[in-house]
Formats: sequence, C-alpha cells, structure tokens
Amino acid sequence: IFGGLLYMAGGISLGNVSSFVLYSRKFSGPINEFSNIISELQSAMAAAERVFRLLDEPEEVPDAPGAVELTHVHGNVKLEHVHFGYDADTPVLKDFSLEAKNGQTVAIVGPTGCGKTATFTHIPRHGRTLVLAHREELVRQPARYYDCPVGFEIATERSNGEDVVIASVQSLVNRLDRFAYDEFDKIITDEAHHAAASTYRKIYDHFAPNKHIGFTATPNRGDKAKLDDVFSEIIFQRDLRWAIESGFLCDIFCMRVNIGYDLSAVHTRMGDYAPGELEKAMDGTADAIAETYHKHAKGATLI
Repeated sequence: IFGGLLYMAGGISLGNVSSFVLYSRKFSGPINEFSNIISELQSAMAAAERVFRLLDEPEEVPDAPGAVELTHVHGNVKLEHVHFGYDADTPVLKDFSLEAKNGQTVAIVGPTGCGKTATFTHIPRHGRTLVLAHREELVRQPARYYDCPVGFEIATERSNGEDVVIASVQSLVNRLDRFAYDEFDKIITDEAHHAAASTYRKIYDHFAPNKHIGFTATPNRGDKAKLDDVFSEIIFQRDLRWAIESGFLCDIFCMRVNIGYDLSAVHTRMGDYAPGELEKAMDGTADAIAETYHKHAKGATLI
C-alpha cells in the first residue's frame, strides 16, 4: 500500500516497486524454508521418540512349555472378571465380564476419543476381517493400527485378498459380486449407529461371518430407527461423563456465540441438516466464525 501511494505521488517508479516486492520475497523465502525445516525436525523427533519407545518394549512372553494349541475353535468369546490398565496406577477395566457367542452380533458403545478404533484393530483374527465405514477418513484411519496387509474398497481402489479389508459402504454395496458369502470370518462396523440403513443391511445380508461387532459413540439414530434388528446386545458401554471423570478425555468448556445465522428454514434428513440448505443458511458467516475463533480460542483444540 505504501509503495502504491509513493508511485501515485511520483516519488518512486513502478519498476522500483516491483523490484522491492521481488527482493522482499527472495529475502523472506529462506526464512520460511528454515521454519518449515524446523517444523519437520520437530515432527521427526516426536516420531523417533515413539519408535525408540517401541524398541525398548520388552519382548512378548513366549508360550509356556507344553502349551496346548487350539485346533477346534468354535468362536465363542468369554471374559470373566478382567482388570486391565496401561499402567498399574490407572486401571481402565475393573472386574469386567462379557460373553459373545459364535454368530452373534454385538455392539460396543464408547465416547469419541476413548480408543474404539484401537480396540477393534487389536481383536484377534482367526480369518479375514472386513471393516465397514461410511467416510473416507474413517476408512483410512484404522489401517495404521493393523500389523498385517490391509486392502481398501473405496473409489477406484480394490482389495486383493489381504487379511483385512477396510471398505466404504457406498463402494462395497456395488461390489458384492466380487466376494463370496463366507469370505470374512469377522465383520466390524465403525459408526455402527448407521447399521440400520438399507445399504448396510444389503452388505450384512450378503455375508455370513462368525462374528459381527459394531462400534459407535452414539447408539441412538436421529431418525429413531432401532438397531435391535442388527445387533442383539450391547456388551460394553461407557459414556462421555465416565471418560472425563476417568481422565481419558479433558473436561468440556462450552461457549455459545451468536454469529447471525438462522437455521429455522433448514430441513433435516436422517437426523442431520440437509447439506445444500445448511450451506446456503451459513453463507456469509465465515468472517464472523474466524473472528470468534481469534477472540475466544484457548488451548490446542477448539470445535
């Protein structure tokens, strides 16, 4: 702006203004590159710390001499009076018991951020596993937890006989002819409150797994549809209050800020606002949202 005013007043030529802008960019470029290198180094150091922590872990205890190998597994799972914690001073499970019989479909309910993905990716596998999700980020997320080949069924990607297949429901429902009914020993449905939808039901009707386990933070659907026809029982359930009081999630600090939008004319579908109508109603509020973030944001995470 200052250079433009000088040019208009005749105090500097247009070429000098261009030269100044060019040289200032050349001057700031290396500084920006250096800043990016520092950021990459910090990320590498954080990753290295996790790698060395893993390398320092003690080896798994081998089977005891004379241990009996399981040869005829019927698929029934039973836990009795289990106590577990990542460290001795912070127990996660206290006197926990559950039973899931072969062929039974069960659901596990827990708040967001409490490790549902890490849990279902560590369930022992006795055959191939199919993981169902409805958004791309949920399809990609579990892969990093598995210690075996993982295939994807989403958009243009196809699986090729991997131990674990993670599929977008929207893609897989149109590719069922590629899979046999007994292709998978276990089906895991992430965000299982969607399981009553017709696309999910078509997939469930095609396969005959030994186990079907659903994971969700919200077992109640917005359209009031019940999950009883899909899942016979909720075998484990924890709510948000439990996660906060147990120290697994931070407390909630809520602030209502009026940024001048009106949703009274926006319709709902399946419990959610209609995307096109919502976008139109929120049009023009971006500056107010940004100003609210700038004014009130505190800490690392803000929704």
